[in-house]
Amino acid sequence: MQTIDLVVVACLAGTGLLAFYGAVLYPALLALAARRWRRPWVKAAIQPRVSVIIPARNEAAIIARKLDNVLASDYPGGALEIIVASDCSSDETDSIAGLYAPRVRVLRADVRSGKQVCLNLAAAHATGEILLFTDAASLIAPNAISLLVRHFADPSIGAVSSAIRVSSRTPTSLNSAIVERAADPADALPNPSAAEGMYLGADCAVRVREGEISNIVGCVGACYAIRRSCFDPLHPGDCDDFAAVCNVVAHGKRAVMDPQVICEMLPARDGKIELARKVRTMAGAVDTLWRYRRQILKFAPPSLLWFLVSHKVCRWLLPLSILASAAAVTTGAVCGHWLWKVPLAGVLFVASAGLAGYRSSPALSRARILKHVSFLAISLSAGVYAWITVLSGKKQIVWQPTPRTAAKTC
Repeated sequence: MQTIDLVVVACLAGTGLLAFYGAVLYPALLALAARRWRRPWVKAAIQPRVSVIIPARNEAAIIARKLDNVLASDYPGGALEIIVASDCSSDETDSIAGLYAPRVRVLRADVRSGKQVCLNLAAAHATGEILLFTDAASLIAPNAISLLVRHFADPSIGAVSSAIRVSSRTPTSLNSAIVERAADPADALPNPSAAEGMYLGADCAVRVREGEISNIVGCVGACYAIRRSCFDPLHPGDCDDFAAVCNVVAHGKRAVMDPQVICEMLPARDGKIELARKVRTMAGAVDTLWRYRRQILKFAPPSLLWFLVSHKVCRWLLPLSILASAAAVTTGAVCGHWLWKVPLAGVLFVASAGLAGYRSSPALSRARILKHVSFLAISLSAGVYAWITVLSGKKQIVWQPTPRTAAKTC
């Protein structure tokens, strides 16, 4: 066997082990650990004052739908404050939200500064004991706020995340589309048919188990609640849903997930936009982890360090490992054994599917397997581009909300 063949085998073996650990072994170990070291917490019907904060940048097309959705909550109006934090919107977002006064307050940043600055501005003016951050593009069930707040009856809980579901339609009745009760957490996880939905379902199951043991590694940015006392001002480059957990842990409390609260969102408009979103999200998370590294090492329990390495770091390293394997296979197919042409064909297939997804090819709508392969390819490409962004020192401080598909009625 030539040296190049040994290199290819080593790269493929390393990538396979990394993928197997993250996708199979870690969730299995986590499930076993949750049975042995589960830390239950008190949940009770309480009604503290809640400030719902909706960051917005040019969301005129959807802000009314979002406000109607929040105002339909069964949470007592006297204990609910709604704030739209406008990042210097240049469309009709502010004026539309202003029509909902006095039940809705609009806070406008004078200069476009990014999502994190808007969240800091709104949090500084909020009067609630609990801050609930939710994106303008997301929808929640009427009882979502009540379900999230009940966890704060336990003083050890500092933040609670919803689960998330990506849907190709906007349901006319969220009560019929969102799971509100489940005997087992796994029964309440999102279960859409899209490739991304399968990934989100598995990811949420992992987060639920992490929270049962100690802490989740990150909230769902589209909808999560945090104690005001645990909210620290965000750095402009922070990934806020990840930074929230870091701050909660620093305050000596836990961050958990409630799988019965499902936040529903429409998918990104096309593959190009989805790629940009994934690059921005991962690059921001890596940057945030580096910024909070001393805080994490000082305050995080050993279990959370295990979660971070397994759930985050291994996942971030996988695209680089796959890229190295693809390069090795390509070299092996040219210079080594002819059998390497077989995995090379697989590499070319995945790359082609990713390109089709990036260009939103109509072929994807006719072949489900292509959707899954395309999602995988786009995710891996985003991971590589994210590392390039991080290592090159490029940062996107100014926020650009993800354009999503137009809503389809039932």
